[in-house]
Amino acid sequence: MMTMTMMVYPNPSDDDDDNDGMSDTFENEHNLDPSDSSDADVDNDSDGLTNLQEFEAGTDPNDTDSDGDGVDDSEDPFPNEMEGRASLKAEYLARQLQKVLDAAGQPVMRAGPH
Repeated sequence: MMTMTMMVYPNPSDDDDDNDGMSDTFENEHNLDPSDSSDADVDNDSDGLTNLQEFEAGTDPNDTDSDGDGVDDSEDPFPNEMEGRASLKAEYLARQLQKVLDAAGQPVMRAGPH
């Protein structure tokens, strides 16, 4: 039985040699393999986003919290903006906290005028 192995060689005119949806530049910058398309479906940092989803979002596939704000990229409505949308992010986090409190039977907090 003969086994064949297909080699993918870099093509300077193609920035996605393995056709996995991620540019070779991105893959090289983040220690992925630009000749292996299977790395697109891997979640390197275990944050719930595949490497391809991280590429599409512009986040770091090796960092669960790309903008360093304490919220994992998969949960963060603005994973690339720590300060630019701080008030929206604070509202989002308050809603998430409220869901936890509601589920635990804790007193309900409401923001704003009553």
